[in-house]
This record gives sequence, structure tokens and C-alpha cells, in this order.
Amino acid sequence: MKTKSEAHETLSLVFQRDGVPPNICVDNSKEQSLGLFAKKCREADCHLTNTQPYSPWMNAAEGCIKQIKLGSSRRMMMSETPVRLWDHCGEYEAAIRSNTALNIYGLQGQVPETVMTGKTADISALCEFEWFQWVMFYEPTSTYPDPKPTIGRYIGPAVDVGNAMTHKVIKHTGYFVCRDTVRAWAPVEEANEALLNQRKVFMENLKDKCGPKATVADFPEEAITPEFEYYADDSQEDGF
Repeated sequence: MKTKSEAHETLSLVFQRDGVPPNICVDNSKEQSLGLFAKKCREADCHLTNTQPYSPWMNAAEGCIKQIKLGSSRRMMMSETPVRLWDHCGEYEAAIRSNTALNIYGLQGQVPETVMTGKTADISALCEFEWFQWVMFYEPTSTYPDPKPTIGRYIGPAVDVGNAMTHKVIKHTGYFVCRDTVRAWAPVEEANEALLNQRKVFMENLKDKCGPKATVADFPEEAITPEFEYYADDSQEDGF
């Protein structure tokens, strides 16, 4: 979304892709409680409820958002991704979490995607590449003598574009393309000095377009350091 006023458009997208849920709980924001968002919920017979203002713990989605921030920030720093691509990484992290078996009783051993859509989740597009992995993709617009295989970096599966195995690949220009002709680098290419030099030029150009790589200073502390629950040891032997 470019503005908060477009929130109702995302609601329409959910209704079209996954169906109408019996109820939706929102955080009392005006763009979700009033206007077209509320109107579309009424027309679709979807009950709209609100949490108490300034009480994020009342909405179960907030905990999931926290985990997405944790995962995406660490993933970006490990791969030296430009911080400007945080939205693509967040989308990618959310897709992984939606297709991961979580310790939630209501899922009954299923992944959230399966429960939401009623169809067996397909993780093929998420398993083929890692975030920001170096890939080669087919560029149909290139002409002789330029080679058809083009260097790019993987930034997640493409949604509503092509078949299920269509991927988003960012180019050195800072723009991404959606292609299903994407492959990982072969070992011989990984050892090719000329291609490795092209990688360096690629990242220099990408830095000019998208800014520097993500660092710890780009994220709040709670989005970097995970929190774990303390537990008590069951063993009481020898006084320990």
C-alpha cells in the first residue's frame, strides 16, 4: 500500500484469494474501522471487531508480526541486503511462516496456509532458493551479442504472476522482474573470476540505486534480539 487509505483494497484481495472469514479483529485504526473497509466487511457478512486502543497484546496477529520482523531483519543482515528491500524480505518471511508447522493447538498439526485456504500448502517456490541468493535468469529482451542468462538476486516468489514457480529477481538497476526461468549458479560459475567480478559491479550498481546494506542500526533492538521463555529443569538430583 502507498497510503493507509488503500487498506480496503487489501481486504478485497483477501476475500478474492482466500475467501471471507467469519470475523476480523483490527486495531481500532480509522482506515480499518471506518469507511470502505467497514463497508466491505458488512457487505460480505464478515463481523468486524476492534481491540482496545494501545493494547497490541489483545490482537494475536501482533505476536506473528514480531516474529516476522525478527526473521526478516536477521535474514537481511546475514545476506547484506540493502535495507530498502525490507518490504520484499518481510513478505518472504511471512510466506515462510505461513507455510511452517507452528506450536499452535488450533492448527492441529497443519500449517497456517492450509488452514486458511483449505488446500494442501505447496512450499516448492520457497524451497528452491534462499533469500538474496545469486541466481541466473533468462532475459528474453537481451539481443546478440549479449548472453541470454543474466545475473540477479532472488527476493522471493512472485504472487499472481505466471505459474507457481515464478520468482522475483532483482536486477542491478534496482528493479525486479518476475521469471520462471531461474536457476542457481553452477559450481563452475562460482569459480569463474570474470563472473565474480560481475557480481561486484552488480552490487556497486545496486548500492547506488537502493542504498547501503542493512546493519544493526537500521532496526530497533526488539527486532534484532529474540526473546526466549525461561524454563525450569525437571531434574532435582544432587541438589541441582
